[in-house]
Amino acid sequence: MGLINDIANNFSSTDARGGNGTEFHHTRVEEVKSNQLETSIERLMYGNFLWGTTNNGLNYLKTGYEDDFAQVLRKLTKQSTTHAGILQKKSKMVSGIKAEYNLLGVKGKAKANEADIFLQNAAGAGKGIHSQMQHAAGQYQLNGGCALLVKYNATSTKLISIKSLDANEFRRETNIEGVPKMDSFIVRRTFGYNAESLLDNSARKVAAASKFNKKDTEQLLYVMNPDSGQPYYGVPNYIAAFNFISADFEFGQQIYNSAANGFMPKIMATFFGRNMTKDDKRKQSENFEKSFIGSKSKNVISAWIKKPEEKPEIDVLNVQNLDKTLDVMARLNDQKILTAHNVTSPTLFGVMIGGKLGGTGNEMIAAYQIFRSTETLPDREILLNAFNGVLNTVGYTVDLKVYEEKIDLGTMNGGGSGKRNDLKEEDND
Repeated sequence: MGLINDIANNFSSTDARGGNGTEFHHTRVEEVKSNQLETSIERLMYGNFLWGTTNNGLNYLKTGYEDDFAQVLRKLTKQSTTHAGILQKKSKMVSGIKAEYNLLGVKGKAKANEADIFLQNAAGAGKGIHSQMQHAAGQYQLNGGCALLVKYNATSTKLISIKSLDANEFRRETNIEGVPKMDSFIVRRTFGYNAESLLDNSARKVAAASKFNKKDTEQLLYVMNPDSGQPYYGVPNYIAAFNFISADFEFGQQIYNSAANGFMPKIMATFFGRNMTKDDKRKQSENFEKSFIGSKSKNVISAWIKKPEEKPEIDVLNVQNLDKTLDVMARLNDQKILTAHNVTSPTLFGVMIGGKLGGTGNEMIAAYQIFRSTETLPDREILLNAFNGVLNTVGYTVDLKVYEEKIDLGTMNGGGSGKRNDLKEEDND
């Protein structure tokens, strides 16, 4: 019992030193390193807020040090084809190919017709509800949240429009001390870096959406990733892969440079010419580079010299096993990006990992089912709950759903059944 008591005392002690003299080490949150993207928004988690003021005097909560968090996330999609492709495919899987709804749940024929017309023109003439679902799904995957700007008639009995906003079109309002308000937003054409200097960028206050709010004709419903870590702005799950996404861009640059240089290795060229002027040296160097480097480089390079010892010396700066290193690192980089997106099988997103054949049909079916259950359906439920919640406020109880393209998973294991065998027909929502 003496040993057990010693262990219990050591773990329950508030001192840094245990009862037997063993020293316990602990860490503090500020000592844990994070990537640049996480660092830019860490103030939101600690309550040390940054806030700005619009030209017409409205205070808002910034998303980061330069209020450019969404702009950085957008730029990351231009740095990695793997990252961008996953985001696009995930948002399409969540939003499906079209919206489905049932007007039988709406009370009264007139109200049902009203709901039907609205759903076909939710964001304006010809812009149906599904177009806004697609945009909202894309915003949710990219930014970790989506915002729906909802407009009612004067009596709050009819919906005028539902529009999915970009992340740079809104911010949470703050009081004059910079403390965020949870019941109101500031909306304008754009926020972010250099936004205050833009013309036609006036801001307005919009109330947070509530089914009990029958006063404000314009309201904003903000839906956040539940794992954002703070209640103010959504944060996508993939931000841990920031360095790997950025590295993907560097790998692309390496490939481009290699192709542009004709896949020639790096060399050091030493020329001998004591009596040459600086301009002569520069011109000779430029001519050599034009002939030796590039996808259109010449196979034969002529050099005229007076003496044999004046022949240029060419030394290849060869890095050992560089091609293998790049291959291994690129594959590891892809795996890290896929993991950050919770992808169960790279093949589902058209990504081939070297050394693997892509798995059997049964493995593909299992990977699809797991990804659909853990990623697609939960995100879709969040999206549908938001849209249905808004529709229900005026009696448009249409039970909005998503129609998916039916997939014959039987072909993956050679069955070719012609039936979707990953889910029951009534579970296709």
